[in-house]
Amino acid sequence: MDSWENAPFPTPTEWAEFHAEALRWPGRSSQDWALKKPGLNPFLLHKWDAFQRQSKKWPTWHANPNLWFAPRTFAEQASSEATARAKVQWFLQNGAVESAADLTLGSGADSWALADAGIQTVGTEPNPALVRVLQQHEQALNLPRRTIQGTADDFPWECAPHWDAVVVDPSRRAIGGMRWDWDHSQPNPLECWDLWTKKAPQVLIKTSPLADPDALERSFPNATDLVFVVVDGEMKEIWVVKRPVEAARGILRWTLHTHWNAHRFAFLCWDRKATPPLANSPATYLYLPDAALKASRCHAGAAAELGLEEWAPGIYTAHHREEQWPGRILRFQNQSTPYKGSLQGGWSIVSVNYPEKSDQIRKKLRCKEDSERFLLATVDRAGQRWFVTALVDNS
Repeated sequence: MDSWENAPFPTPTEWAEFHAEALRWPGRSSQDWALKKPGLNPFLLHKWDAFQRQSKKWPTWHANPNLWFAPRTFAEQASSEATARAKVQWFLQNGAVESAADLTLGSGADSWALADAGIQTVGTEPNPALVRVLQQHEQALNLPRRTIQGTADDFPWECAPHWDAVVVDPSRRAIGGMRWDWDHSQPNPLECWDLWTKKAPQVLIKTSPLADPDALERSFPNATDLVFVVVDGEMKEIWVVKRPVEAARGILRWTLHTHWNAHRFAFLCWDRKATPPLANSPATYLYLPDAALKASRCHAGAAAELGLEEWAPGIYTAHHREEQWPGRILRFQNQSTPYKGSLQGGWSIVSVNYPEKSDQIRKKLRCKEDSERFLLATVDRAGQRWFVTALVDNS
């Protein structure tokens, strides 16, 4: 399925014919088609693979028959259309942006969103085959973006009189399983931060969703913000941001809770030092933080701001339904000693600071999954273990 680097780009008619045939066999992967039709243009295979696997990630691109794609491996770390658009909105709400530098183009989502908003964008990409794909996108979409082959170190800062924004998505390599560090990123933001912040008033570094927020603050003491981005409930990105504000106020933490097809975004700023009052028992509603609140370590501050109480660490409660809560809202049913009483039927099991994982509890209970009925396994502030049952509240 490859040797794509020098393959000609197909015509829209070639894609339409292949697409029509492929839709008759929707379960066939691009690898299956490569075996069935040796010699098929690899860009047709890449586009089918992307259609099957990335249509939620890049819906606008995949609706366009004139765009071609690199192999899937180049898209694994790439921004989605939603998170790329969110970056543009963040930049624009923090100052005028007419020119932007993308030092790590990759699949080009972030620079596409900048250029699609009318911002003159210049970017660098070291892979010559990927450069060719990016330039094809520029022509097909008439984007005000210029792709230059080279690394971030080769970026032509002199080609514009000034830069309003810099966006960087360093390539990341896992070290020992799920761990990673900046020393194994290219470019290394720790080494380049001073240069980037001198070149533009706004700088945004996209980091791993696994990054430790406290470590990020220590690594970038001159940053102004950390932004934690969730798409359809799944943690996707953390941004380290520098923008033109009073530095003495400290680094703020924001969360963004969005979905794949979003075009407008609401960034929420939380006081992570705030704490909610304590509750002695669960009230009518239970509130569980989503992935962005957990990653930002701001769920206690969010609960305090929204008038909730903390019953157990990481579980909040109130007699009122708080629509602005960024997470799951459940209606409390019962509280019992673990593995005692009637727990028949199916459950969605959530382990919150409990010594057993959800799958261990499910195995002991021998229960099926039920997305409407929740069993929370938790430990209260006194160290007492509890099973709490609750229902999804769709009111």
